[in-house]
Amino acid sequence: MAQTMWAVGAGERALQAQRAFVLLADRVEVRAGAGVLRPPAELMRRLLVAVSVLLPAADRARYTEEWLSLLTELPTRRARGGNLLSIVCGAPRQAWTLRRPAPAPGRRPGR
Repeated sequence: MAQTMWAVGAGERALQAQRAFVLLADRVEVRAGAGVLRPPAELMRRLLVAVSVLLPAADRARYTEEWLSLLTELPTRRARGGNLLSIVCGAPRQAWTLRRPAPAPGRRPGR
Protein backbone atom coordinates (compact mmCIF):
# COMPACT_ATOMS: atom_id res chain seq x y z
CA MET A 1 0.00 0.00 0.00
CA ALA A 2 2.84 2.36 0.82
CA GLN A 3 4.42 1.74 -2.58
CA THR A 4 1.12 2.50 -4.29
CA MET A 5 0.76 5.78 -2.39
CA TRP A 6 4.35 6.67 -3.26
CA ALA A 7 3.70 5.95 -6.96
CA VAL A 8 0.54 8.05 -6.92
CA GLY A 9 2.40 10.89 -5.21
CA ALA A 10 5.24 10.67 -7.73
CA GLY A 11 2.76 10.66 -10.59
CA GLU A 12 1.01 13.74 -9.25
CA ARG A 13 4.33 15.53 -8.79
CA ALA A 14 5.34 14.69 -12.36
CA LEU A 15 1.99 15.96 -13.63
CA GLN A 16 2.38 19.21 -11.70
CA ALA A 17 5.92 19.66 -13.04
CA GLN A 18 4.65 19.06 -16.57
CA ARG A 19 1.87 21.64 -16.13
CA ALA A 20 4.35 24.17 -14.77
CA PHE A 21 6.65 23.54 -17.75
CA VAL A 22 3.79 24.06 -20.20
CA LEU A 23 2.82 27.31 -18.50
CA LEU A 24 6.42 28.48 -18.60
CA ALA A 25 6.80 27.48 -22.25
CA ASP A 26 3.75 29.57 -23.14
CA ARG A 27 5.43 32.64 -21.68
CA VAL A 28 8.80 32.16 -23.39
CA GLU A 29 9.29 34.45 -26.36
CA VAL A 30 10.58 32.75 -29.50
CA ARG A 31 13.38 34.81 -31.02
CA ALA A 32 14.81 34.71 -34.51
CA GLY A 33 17.96 32.64 -34.65
CA ALA A 34 19.33 29.48 -36.15
CA GLY A 35 16.62 27.32 -37.63
CA VAL A 36 14.15 30.17 -38.13
CA LEU A 37 13.22 30.97 -41.70
CA ARG A 38 13.82 34.61 -42.58
CA PRO A 39 12.95 36.06 -45.97
CA PRO A 40 15.78 37.72 -47.89
CA ALA A 41 16.07 41.52 -47.88
CA GLU A 42 14.38 43.65 -50.54
CA LEU A 43 17.69 44.34 -52.30
CA MET A 44 18.34 40.60 -52.65
CA ARG A 45 14.85 40.07 -54.07
CA ARG A 46 15.31 42.84 -56.63
CA LEU A 47 18.70 41.50 -57.66
CA LEU A 48 17.22 38.03 -58.18
CA VAL A 49 14.41 39.44 -60.30
CA ALA A 50 16.94 41.42 -62.36
CA VAL A 51 19.09 38.32 -62.90
CA SER A 52 16.06 36.22 -63.82
CA VAL A 53 15.53 38.46 -66.87
CA LEU A 54 18.41 36.55 -68.48
CA LEU A 55 16.41 33.31 -68.33
CA PRO A 56 13.83 32.29 -70.91
CA ALA A 57 10.39 33.78 -70.14
CA ALA A 58 8.83 30.36 -69.53
CA ASP A 59 11.35 29.55 -66.77
CA ARG A 60 11.72 32.91 -64.99
CA ALA A 61 9.01 32.55 -62.35
CA ARG A 62 10.00 29.02 -61.44
CA TYR A 63 13.71 29.81 -61.01
CA THR A 64 13.04 33.06 -59.14
CA GLU A 65 10.83 31.20 -56.68
CA GLU A 66 13.44 28.46 -56.30
CA TRP A 67 16.25 30.93 -55.68
CA LEU A 68 14.18 32.87 -53.14
CA SER A 69 13.38 29.68 -51.25
CA LEU A 70 17.08 28.76 -51.19
CA LEU A 71 17.94 32.15 -49.72
CA THR A 72 15.12 31.90 -47.17
CA GLU A 73 16.47 28.64 -45.77
CA LEU A 74 19.95 30.00 -45.04
CA PRO A 75 20.50 31.05 -41.41
CA THR A 76 22.79 34.09 -41.72
CA ARG A 77 22.97 37.19 -43.87
CA ARG A 78 26.52 36.26 -44.85
CA ALA A 79 25.42 32.83 -46.10
CA ARG A 80 22.56 34.40 -48.06
CA GLY A 81 24.98 36.92 -49.61
CA GLY A 82 27.38 34.15 -50.65
CA ASN A 83 24.59 32.12 -52.19
CA LEU A 84 23.23 35.20 -53.96
CA LEU A 85 26.67 35.85 -55.46
CA SER A 86 26.76 32.25 -56.67
CA ILE A 87 23.33 32.63 -58.28
CA VAL A 88 24.26 35.92 -59.98
CA CYS A 89 27.50 34.46 -61.35
CA GLY A 90 25.79 31.27 -62.53
CA ALA A 91 22.69 32.84 -64.09
CA PRO A 92 24.22 33.53 -67.54
CA ARG A 93 25.34 29.92 -67.84
CA GLN A 94 21.93 28.72 -66.62
CA ALA A 95 20.23 30.90 -69.25
CA TRP A 96 22.49 29.49 -71.96
CA THR A 97 21.78 25.92 -70.84
CA LEU A 98 18.02 26.47 -70.80
CA ARG A 99 18.08 27.93 -74.31
CA ARG A 100 20.09 25.06 -75.83
CA PRO A 101 18.10 22.62 -77.94
CA ALA A 102 17.52 19.20 -76.46
CA PRO A 103 19.86 16.49 -77.82
CA ALA A 104 18.49 14.12 -80.43
CA PRO A 105 17.28 10.76 -79.10
CA GLY A 106 20.08 8.22 -78.96
CA ARG A 107 22.86 10.82 -78.85
CA ARG A 108 24.77 11.70 -75.75
CA PRO A 109 24.84 15.39 -74.85
CA GLY A 110 28.01 17.18 -75.88
CA ARG A 111 28.77 14.95 -78.88
